[in-house]
Amino acid sequence: MSVNDITNVELLINDYLKIAKALVYRPDFPLYSREEQQWNRENPHCNMTRLRRLGKEIRIKMQEVEE
Repeated sequence: MSVNDITNVELLINDYLKIAKALVYRPDFPLYSREEQQWNRENPHCNMTRLRRLGKEIRIKMQEVEE
């Protein structure tokens, strides 16, 4: 286990937490409204698909680090 591996996992976890926090505090917008489009521009890649993908990457990296 190298310091680089740990740093990569920490960066993935930070990205995961940032997206999760943005999604938790995301207001309910009318569908396809200007406010929703602005929020999407300010918070790129903040969606559940990206969150699930990051979670999967974190699990894989943690298994590699443990080995």
